[in-house]
Amino acid sequence: MIRWLTGTLPEWVQRYWQKRHALFRRAFYREGLTARMFTTLTRLAGIDGAWLRRLCTTPVEQRGR
Repeated sequence: MIRWLTGTLPEWVQRYWQKRHALFRRAFYREGLTARMFTTLTRLAGIDGAWLRRLCTTPVEQRGR
């Protein structure tokens, strides 16, 4: 599968992605530094998906409270 993505890239880039092709099996956006920092901060603050979903359903006027 990775070959059709990397076929036109330089050889050294192809080798890099051959070693890291498993990243595409997971959510790729969770692998970067920003994502890791965000994950750490949300754990420290005690924020989870349920909290964020509740926040989205709360009217804007009430979110400040």
